[in-house]
Amino acid sequence: MDFLKKYCKYILLFLFACGAFSISYVSTIKGGVNLSRDSANYLCAARTFMRGKGFLCFDNTYFVKWPPLYPFVLSMFLRAGGDIFYGARIFQALLFAGTVLFSGLLFLRNKYSLTSVVLGVSLVCFSLPLYTVSLWLWTEPLFLFLLILFFYVFNEFLNTPGYRNLIFSAVVCSLIWLTKYTGVIAVITGLIFILSDRRLKNPQRITMGLIFGMVASFPLGLWIGRNYVLTHTLAGVRVPSDLGLIENIYRSLNVITSWFCPFSLPLTLRIILFTGTVGGMIYAGRKDRKMRFMFTFGLLYLLFLVFMAVRVHFDKLDTRLLAPVYLPIVSIITAGLNALYYQKGAGRTIFKFLAGFWFLVVIFLVYTIISITLYFHTTGGKFTVDKWRDLEVVKWLKKHPLKGKLYSNAPDVLYLGAGLNASRVPERIWGWKEMEEAIERNQNVYLIWFGIRKGQTIFSLKEIGDKYRLIPIKKFSRALVFKINEKS
Repeated sequence: MDFLKKYCKYILLFLFACGAFSISYVSTIKGGVNLSRDSANYLCAARTFMRGKGFLCFDNTYFVKWPPLYPFVLSMFLRAGGDIFYGARIFQALLFAGTVLFSGLLFLRNKYSLTSVVLGVSLVCFSLPLYTVSLWLWTEPLFLFLLILFFYVFNEFLNTPGYRNLIFSAVVCSLIWLTKYTGVIAVITGLIFILSDRRLKNPQRITMGLIFGMVASFPLGLWIGRNYVLTHTLAGVRVPSDLGLIENIYRSLNVITSWFCPFSLPLTLRIILFTGTVGGMIYAGRKDRKMRFMFTFGLLYLLFLVFMAVRVHFDKLDTRLLAPVYLPIVSIITAGLNALYYQKGAGRTIFKFLAGFWFLVVIFLVYTIISITLYFHTTGGKFTVDKWRDLEVVKWLKKHPLKGKLYSNAPDVLYLGAGLNASRVPERIWGWKEMEEAIERNQNVYLIWFGIRKGQTIFSLKEIGDKYRLIPIKKFSRALVFKINEKS
């Protein structure tokens, strides 16, 4: 009985973590993890690294647009001799479970009330963004796990400033940055709170700031140095964005509010509900230094993403890219609820009202995620390796291999389905030079054009046909195969 009293909170956290693992694992039983263009690059980098060729993309270019930690981890599954897709399923589900577990440990470490902890952990366990990214072969699950681990260890530094907690935080921070380049925000946030800690004397702040910054930055500094030596760029060449500030802000708010409110509600109403409740939580927990840390990270991360989306063209700001903002939001909600829990009078009444509101949100999330889990368990994902391998054009290419240079508007599909290394059709902004040189060097150049992707930033099929003579080889329901010849 005493044992249960003492450890019931930890047993509860373990059950939540098991629940997170189960819904992710069950969702991928039918077809495995889903795969995208980025997934193809991670897989190729893992395979080439294991073969001693370094990190390469599926189009035989250097792997520089992403840091190396995630493909390095995937290469360990290959080295162990197991099925990389099955290993990835287990790994992604474990990372999701670990994120849930450490979020609960963080709340317990801050001595939050049991009601606040249960609501907070429920919001993490049944979160749409964390669950969604766990079904894909993406860096986000690893990034989110390392992020909550960083919050936990840096929380220890905020409680007791010391070199041990500082170095541990810096090491975790370096791993975050080695997972995604946006991990720089964790480094910046850590430095802000170290240098502004009034409990430390000025020389100590500067010393700790330097140690934290150097330890957190050194591994990625080596990687960026490698990138520059190989490509003369720090992190690859990026295409300029075609979306403005207002459009990116709108998309961000639309995605973030949909995590907590049904899409059927108008965006304006969702924004009012979200900002009203979360704003109240921020005000209630404003004296909590740890909550201010979460708020600072979340705000800086969101601003950085929007800024980059205005400057650089990448996938639209969606659940995948914005998922790291979810953890600070839940931490703020939990801290605010806890602050209201210990107040008397009106504060206690507000706590009951807001706790009821977030309890309804949890019910909505549980229903939604269970429905999605059952759907995926029955039908499987739409973008699994089996689905790519079952494409008609992929089966044909395996039986009739094309010897020569391959181009495609979806080269990742060729790599995932048939293991072929193809180059992407050139970006309009860079012109035809690369393709012209390839045609001069190679006698046989082929184009596999998929109708499933429009590729807004690359040359269209019509533009390629106007520039070169396209000789039809084979036609499929979802793809066309051509041989490319120079026009005489």
